[in-house]
Amino acid sequence: MPERPAWYHPARWSHLSRWKLFFGLWAILLGLSVAVTAIGSLLAGGLQEWHALMTRLTPWWVVWRLGLYLVIGGALLAPPGDPGSWSQWHATKMAAPPRGTGWAAVNGLL
Repeated sequence: MPERPAWYHPARWSHLSRWKLFFGLWAILLGLSVAVTAIGSLLAGGLQEWHALMTRLTPWWVVWRLGLYLVIGGALLAPPGDPGSWSQWHATKMAAPPRGTGWAAVNGLL
């Protein structure tokens, strides 16, 4: 198994609680959505024009979302024997590690 990069090591992120990380990522997502809306409204000429543009594009957003769902669904529902299928990848990546090498065994709980 290849060595994990330094940024991936759990000790690097141990000072962050799960809630701080969740709310931090949520705030970043919210900030990006506000920035996209602000830039889009400026490019469209104002909030009313931005709203009119989004209203006109609604059918295309539906087409985009359905296409995205079809691609993701196709990847997840591919036949199990297909080498590129999700089930093949999932079975490979999620295989149980050998007994005695997990977190509990390493920390003396088994």
